[in-house]
Amino acid sequence: MKMIFILIFFPIIVFTKSPSVVFINPGAIDDIFFSRMVSFMQAAANDLDIKLKIIYTDRNYFKSFEAAEKVILDKGELPDYLILINENGLGEFLLPKVDKLGVKIILINEGFSKEKVKIFGRPKEKFKNWIIEYLPDDFNAGYLLAKELIDKAIENKKFDKDGKINIIGLLGTSRTTSSVLRGNGLKKAIEEYGGKVKLLQTVKADWDIKRAEDITSKALKRYDDISIIWSASDGMALGSYNAIKKLKKHSSILIGGIDWTLFSLDKVKNEDFTATVGGHFMDGAWALVLLYDDFNGVKINNRVMKSKFYVINKMNVHFFEKYFKKNEWNNLDFKKFSLFLNHSLKAYNFGYTTVIRLLKLDEDVINSKKIIKK
Repeated sequence: MKMIFILIFFPIIVFTKSPSVVFINPGAIDDIFFSRMVSFMQAAANDLDIKLKIIYTDRNYFKSFEAAEKVILDKGELPDYLILINENGLGEFLLPKVDKLGVKIILINEGFSKEKVKIFGRPKEKFKNWIIEYLPDDFNAGYLLAKELIDKAIENKKFDKDGKINIIGLLGTSRTTSSVLRGNGLKKAIEEYGGKVKLLQTVKADWDIKRAEDITSKALKRYDDISIIWSASDGMALGSYNAIKKLKKHSSILIGGIDWTLFSLDKVKNEDFTATVGGHFMDGAWALVLLYDDFNGVKINNRVMKSKFYVINKMNVHFFEKYFKKNEWNNLDFKKFSLFLNHSLKAYNFGYTTVIRLLKLDEDVINSKKIIKK
């Protein structure tokens, strides 16, 4: 009697789990900067199948700490990763607590001061679950903006009677490291011009449009020969613009800000602003790419990273607005930034140049399909 064995092969199904991420957003849902960051992050999360939860804290100190407490206490729903911004010391409060819970942490946008770095160290040094620090180079942002404005002022001969360029600087808050670093960049740029450029004063406008407008109005009455108003954010630059416009001094003072907000591109195009410096709104999405790769076992050697800033001015604004004017990123495939999904990539290539290249490639494909249909 012969025995016949029939082997039945079933396909092997691998069930993968998507990483869950909580981002505690310091801003409101309509914040002029963070709404831009969130739209870019959400597009990345969709492409990478990341479960992204965003908690908005409306620039409210108490609300941000309440949100932090909720994340800590809700142990049944702990995320795999927490993306933190150290605004108002939130990172300092959360980092030790979340580290003990086993939640991996990525710090973006706002880091620790030099004094606090001595206490908290760098990723993986004192807290094993703090895996990455991805911060903008805020010093360089302030420096680039100042250089752009000063060079333009010199070109347009905006000197006072003593032959000097006079600057008013608007800062954020003393509690935000980014404000301090941007202000230091401003001072460094001024030093490079010797005695030709004078910083009349720097004032904290707390990142607030209306406060910036009020401060500018007072400065315009106090000083006769302001050449430049340098602002640590586009929002404060807008406040200055509003004040200058009301006093009908718009044509004589150069204005610039930091953030690449949507309205700032229009202001640069219309020559209301001389420049906007930015690109760091993309950093939240890059953090998602990094944690996606970490989740999938990629060894990330460089755990302390800085994003670059770029200047948009009258000469290049038409080029940039073609790709960055709207918060629409459906045509950008974020999978192409991942080392896990692209074994040919040897290093991360984040930044506006790669974004534009990929958007342009997609644009060329769409256009070629239209031609073929014709």
